[in-house]
Amino acid sequence: MTVRAQVVDTHLLAGLRAALLRPETVRYITGEFTRALNRLIDDGHGGRRRSGPHESRPPNGFRGS
Repeated sequence: MTVRAQVVDTHLLAGLRAALLRPETVRYITGEFTRALNRLIDDGHGGRRRSGPHESRPPNGFRGS
């Protein structure tokens, strides 16, 4: 690996880390994870659905798949 690639990798990882640790990103990810777990739990118990206190939306600038 060249020095240039190492520098770029370091900057990319720092940017990714900063984006993942933003409060709105953490809220979005934990909200989606909670909903997915609740669906799995509910599907095993008669298909009931839980409703959360709020709907999560991707934070500004977040691009999902």
